[in-house]
Amino acid sequence: MKLTPFILMSLLSCLSLAIEERLLSSHQLVVMIDPGHGGNDKGTSVKTADRLIKESELTLNLSQKIIKIIKEKYPDQINATVTRTQNRYIPLQKRIDLSNEEKVDFYLSLHYNSAFSASISGTEIYFPENNKSVSSSNNLLDSIKQDLVETGRIKQSLNFSHQLSQGWKNTNVKIRRAPFFVLEKADAPSILIEVGYLTNPIEQKALLNEMNQDLAAQSIVKALLDFKETRDKQLN
Repeated sequence: MKLTPFILMSLLSCLSLAIEERLLSSHQLVVMIDPGHGGNDKGTSVKTADRLIKESELTLNLSQKIIKIIKEKYPDQINATVTRTQNRYIPLQKRIDLSNEEKVDFYLSLHYNSAFSASISGTEIYFPENNKSVSSSNNLLDSIKQDLVETGRIKQSLNFSHQLSQGWKNTNVKIRRAPFFVLEKADAPSILIEVGYLTNPIEQKALLNEMNQDLAAQSIVKALLDFKETRDKQLN
């Protein structure tokens, strides 16, 4: 099919309407917070002299701090929900189903890292690769529209990654692309953050510090507010 000016204008018009319909459905930023692991899936676990540190418990704790800040300070700006509120396992597909069914504006997956070497440290923020399966439709317009929407999703995910890294306490932040299941299957812009390395003794101490956990939650909320501000400007 030849892409005539009329076809291109029709495509851009449809895409614009689809985006506006999603954004204008709520003046709030609708966010899904997903604390990784849970239940029998402890995630990374590190044994210290007096306790067993479980990634699943840390991600849940961080998600609760994020939700608390939003509800107390920004209930009009952000509508945040979580995939789990207790220590139970939720399959990855179910997490994504919850996010997509809610038609959220952003999906955020929380994790903590580990490595064989205790010297490795730092925060890692992952955004999606363009690995969504192409529609089997023979309609060229549908295929192009799908590709444009996915390109926009990835760009917004990357922009959020930069916004978060700029306000992050840890200056050692790496932003990377990765084909993680939750990132590739989410309809909304999304990131997966590895807050830090529990296997690094110095970083572990910082990660378990209550004040640092509060700062991490505050940084994430600020990035969500910055993301919302950028989104709102695009509508005006």
